[in-house]
Formats: sequence, C-alpha cells, structure tokens
Amino acid sequence: MNNKDAAKFRFIHIDWARGLAVVLMIQTHAIDAWLAPAWRQTGFFGKSQLLGGFPAPAFLYLAGLAMALSYGKLDKGELDSLPKLWLSVKRGLQVLGLAILFRLQEFVQWTEWHQWQKIFKVDILNAIGISLMALGLLFWAVRSNRWRFALLLAGTASLTALTPSVQGSQWIQGLPWLAGEYLGRRFDYGYFPVFPWLAFSFGGAAVGLLTAEYKQYRNKSILLNLGLAGLAGVLIIGGNLWARHVPHGAGWSFWRNSPEYVFIRIGIQALVLSGSFVICLFFKPQSFSLMRLLGRHSLLVYWVHITLVYGRVLYFLKVKLDPLQSLLGVVLLTLTMLGLAWLAENWKGLYERTSRVPRFSAI
Repeated sequence: MNNKDAAKFRFIHIDWARGLAVVLMIQTHAIDAWLAPAWRQTGFFGKSQLLGGFPAPAFLYLAGLAMALSYGKLDKGELDSLPKLWLSVKRGLQVLGLAILFRLQEFVQWTEWHQWQKIFKVDILNAIGISLMALGLLFWAVRSNRWRFALLLAGTASLTALTPSVQGSQWIQGLPWLAGEYLGRRFDYGYFPVFPWLAFSFGGAAVGLLTAEYKQYRNKSILLNLGLAGLAGVLIIGGNLWARHVPHGAGWSFWRNSPEYVFIRIGIQALVLSGSFVICLFFKPQSFSLMRLLGRHSLLVYWVHITLVYGRVLYFLKVKLDPLQSLLGVVLLTLTMLGLAWLAENWKGLYERTSRVPRFSAI
C-alpha cells in the first residue's frame, strides 16, 4: 500500500463506522416514534433502545478522531496565533449554530410556544459542537502531540470519573439555567451535557493522534487496531466488573451517569472502529459502499430522518405500529436516507449530464 492509498484507507473505515452509527440511529428513533404502547414493555423495544445507546457516543468519538486527524494541516501551516485560533474553533461553532437552528425548526413545527427553552436543549449536535471547540482550544494551546495525547487521556478519565459527583452536587443546581444544562444538571434521556459526553470526543481524539502517527504504514496501522481491540476488551470487561463489585455513592446510576458505562461504551467504540478497519481491508478505497455513503452524509441524514419520524409528515404513524410494521418502516426509511445521501453526493454530476442533453425547438 503506497502513501496515497494509506491516506484514503484511513478515511474509509472511519466512514464505515459512522455509517453503522447512522443505521442504528435510524432504527432507534423510528421504532421509538412508531411502536404502539402495547409493545413498549417487550424485549423487542428494550433491545432496540439498547442498540440506541451506541450512535451518540459513536458520533462524538468519531468527531474527536476526525478533529485530531485534520488538525495536522493547521500544525503544518504558518498561520499567526489568532487566525489559527479561529480556524481551531470554527467548525465547533458551525455545528453549535446548526444545533440551535435544528431546534428552532423543531420548535416552529411541533413545540408549544411556552416551551421556548427547548430551542437551547443540549442535544447531540450541541455536544459535538462544544467538544470540537474544546478540542480546538486544546490543540491550539498545546503544540506537542505527546502532551496533547496525555491531556486527552487525562481529560477522558476526569470527565468520566467526575460525572456522578458533578451531576449529584448542590453547586450545579445553583448555576444559571443554561450553564447548568450544559454541565449536567439534567441527565435525562436525550440530553448530552459536558459531563460525561465530552469524554467520548476526548477519547476519540486520542485515538486520532495515534491513527495520524501510523496512517502511512499498513502493518503498524493493523497492529494499532489490534491493540485498540485489546484495550476495548479491557474497558468492556473491566467496566462490567467495576459496576458489579465496587460500592457506589449517592446519585450513581449505571445507565445515565456511571463512569463504568462510559468506559464500556468507549471500549465499544474502539472495538467497532477496529472491526471497521478489518472489514475495509477487503475493499479498495474507491469501491462503493452503502455504509460509507451514509457515514459521509451523517449530518444530513440525522436532520432529515428526525424531521420525518417525529414531525408532521409521518405523524399518522406515531405509536401506531406493531414490531413487524416498525421494522418494515425502518427498512423503508433507511433506503430513503440512502437515496438522499446518494443524491447529495451526485447531484452536481446529474445536473451536468442533464444540462448537456440537446434541447430541440418546437418551431
């Protein structure tokens, strides 16, 4: 594998992992929106929602990984300090702006006016935006990759370990409303505060630094991903043992704020990334892949599918379907999103081809 192929290969397995997160995200939201109440106490719904715990950490983890990979271009440039700072945080500000715009659209569509605070809900896009800004500031302030790596590991561990004490503390209840929301005053389903969610981005960025270091070397990249798989096993098994056998304090909840569950999910992300790497060993970088197609257009798919499943367009399906009908809906929605992603990627070529079709005058 030459250097050019190695660079391409790096990106296809990341896209594949993101595509898997997109598929699981679609099934989670669709089944949550469409499954009738009579089926919500069944194993079918429980397993669907359990799988739904994967996409959000994956998007944060892969966002951090991509940030670390792309920052090398800024490191090699000769920009002054302030322009470099702006470029370091620009993408995070863009994503945060899109998050607020998305919530504003939801508010106009189906939220009651007195619930205006939902416009500023700390959703997954907000978490990604904040994490990208935090990583940009860290990479801007610290020039050595070794120190960056050490600080990323320390940040991952700290954000994870401090979550129960932060979310259960009195001081966070006294913070201004929005600051409290972002730091973790509320840890309900569908909220993604700094504690613990930024830990996934910091962990992904640490892996991104290692990936960038070895991206030109096939054998070293394979060894790196084997090592990640081994580390994943340690985190997953260790997290389970820790949750079962170590006493916990007040405010601890395994599914919502426990360090153990965060470490387990970081392990799952590392395992999926390694598995995606192995899968992509068998494909050429230029080969077509439905999973990678979804991964490349994850933001578009996120925006459109949420608008469809929870909005007015498909409101007639809301909590009306049985499991089989819900699965059929998931398949159809996934195919629709694949078509949308394909159009987003090919519309320029389609336009150019149609514009070259000869037009004959009727006269």
